[in-house]
Amino acid sequence: MKTNIFRTKKIEDVLDMSTHHNQLRRSLGAFNITTMGVGAIVGAGIYVVTGAVASDYTGPAIMISYLIAAILCTIIALCYSELSSAIPVSGSTYSYSYLSIGEIGAWFVGWNIILTYLAMTISISIGWSGYFVGFLEYFKIFIPSQYTASPFSEMIYIPNINDWVEFSAAISYDLIPVDANINSYQHLHCYVNLPAILIGLVITFILLRGTKESARFNNIVVGIKILVILLFSIIGVFFIDYSNFTPFIPKNTGKFGEYGISGIFNGVSIIFLAYLGFDAITTVAQEVKNPKKNLPLGIIGSLLISTFIYIIVSFVLTGVVNYTKLDVPDPIAVGVSKIGSNFMWLSYAVSVAAIIGLLSGLLVFGTGLSRVLYSMSHDGLVPKLFGKVNPVKHIPSKSILIVGITISILSGFIPFVSVIEMVSIGTLASFVFISVCVILLRKNQPLLNRPYKMPLVPLLPLIGAFFSFIQMFILALNTWIIFLSWMAVSGLPRQMHFFPDLGSGKK
Repeated sequence: MKTNIFRTKKIEDVLDMSTHHNQLRRSLGAFNITTMGVGAIVGAGIYVVTGAVASDYTGPAIMISYLIAAILCTIIALCYSELSSAIPVSGSTYSYSYLSIGEIGAWFVGWNIILTYLAMTISISIGWSGYFVGFLEYFKIFIPSQYTASPFSEMIYIPNINDWVEFSAAISYDLIPVDANINSYQHLHCYVNLPAILIGLVITFILLRGTKESARFNNIVVGIKILVILLFSIIGVFFIDYSNFTPFIPKNTGKFGEYGISGIFNGVSIIFLAYLGFDAITTVAQEVKNPKKNLPLGIIGSLLISTFIYIIVSFVLTGVVNYTKLDVPDPIAVGVSKIGSNFMWLSYAVSVAAIIGLLSGLLVFGTGLSRVLYSMSHDGLVPKLFGKVNPVKHIPSKSILIVGITISILSGFIPFVSVIEMVSIGTLASFVFISVCVILLRKNQPLLNRPYKMPLVPLLPLIGAFFSFIQMFILALNTWIIFLSWMAVSGLPRQMHFFPDLGSGKK
């Protein structure tokens, strides 16, 4: 079968399909979209990523990294706002690429999003597992350590804290005396991360209940999460040790990206994953009421709210705890414990908020992944199974089920360090494509009705694309190798015509 890999779809056909032949139910308003965005953005970034970035790359200057990332993300958010208001269809960057770049561009963008969302959900599941295990220990319930991390991880028993900790260079530096023989400590090889598998299955069950039901659950979760985060910030301000801000920008270690100015920008490239939420909410465009108005409101609103929360929390966290001690799965919990025993109730609250709050990120990205596969299946770029809609729930239930099971299995067996940077490079690649799409559609479809038009086109999209591209090159070589290998392998079915209905997108 011979196909034109550069064919594009007609916008008229796409809009007609989303308006008159939409199998998905429009049940989400502006408030739902905003809480979905906040739920996805304010999740892994605070509960999982903040500590690792501050400890390994930026020190207290993580606040600068968040601010730079927010400025650049605002430009990208404006791109998403224009495209989502003009073309309110599921699939996000994938759908926009098909309309502007063509089938081959959409194919690689789609698989990039699949990789990114998979890595994101896995990283959140692993982070959730860390908080859940710690929370159970408050009640003297202990899950055997070998069942709380991937089989590629190793635990080490630290006598002075009387606990098993996943071994890393940062852990050995912070918790083990310099003159100690690490080999003399007890080591434990892990088998599987059972809590991470469990939460994947729970999220799958919630998503199968329906879009509206999932959104209601997400609203409650986000409310609890923000309330507890603000409580931590307000109380933590009074326990800041300002000596922890010295040096504010730690001296570079001699290796590019480890502290110093290069560390700040390396931190930006990883922090980008924390802002992926406003991308994810555009994947449910076909389930939004009045999408031309509500999607831009949700995108911009969630980004502004989340940026404020990130900067405040990173200020308090690195002020309360020295940045060298934050390379842990649950940095906020470490911050609360540093405040003191008088606020033990806050420690419980943070653990509960993290356990519940990380669910919102899993809900959004799990939903987004299933919707991207739904859109790709309608274009014949993945099997039609992913595009089948439940006639009662009006959701792609088979796609959700497959996605949920896949996330659960991978979360149990892949180490956190292996997925976190994959999220960043995939996110940055999507940002490059979305910027290019705005420019191409402005040129090729000048008469397209755009309820929201971003200013200074093509200047701002070019700035967004340029800086996103630069940030990609800051990431480690092994991250690039995995990313390019995934892109190469994903192209094999396209070249081999693996799917019989491949290339069914309209000219």
